[in-house]
Amino acid sequence: MKTEKGKTPRAYARVLFDLFVERQLLEVVHGELMEIKALVRASREFAAFLSVACFMGTRGWLILEELFKGRVNPLTYHLLKMLHAERHLGFLDRVLDDFDGLYKKATGVVDVRIETAFALAGEQIERLCDMIAKRLKCRVTTQVAINPGLLGGLKIRVEDEVHDMSLAGQLG
Repeated sequence: MKTEKGKTPRAYARVLFDLFVERQLLEVVHGELMEIKALVRASREFAAFLSVACFMGTRGWLILEELFKGRVNPLTYHLLKMLHAERHLGFLDRVLDDFDGLYKKATGVVDVRIETAFALAGEQIERLCDMIAKRLKCRVTTQVAINPGLLGGLKIRVEDEVHDMSLAGQLG
């Protein structure tokens, strides 16, 4: 299993992305894969199962089959089957992260993290997200977190770039 520097997960993600684009299934399959990613992240038990399922032989696959057969696109199902057969299910989460990155790049979506000193109302968050999207001239996905250490104001991280407009940042 070749996992150094994420080569294998990245390779799987690239092949999947190209295949789904070719078959015009990118939007459908992206949604399914992100639901699976959310499941892996939300359930430690499921994540642990994935890391050992390929060593359970047929029994591991039968459990996966019960969970996914007929519930996901056949190509998504085939991906899971292939990862199981290759004993690579343990890094499904990284494959899905890389796939999501390719998807966002291709569709012009940028990840934005907003940290505020205090909770914002839904309408305030929505307006802020709209302003950021207009400024960046693209679609954004946002994650909002409360960080009392900011004292006031906010920090906005756009991919790897941080804009610190917090009181703590101005004082520091």
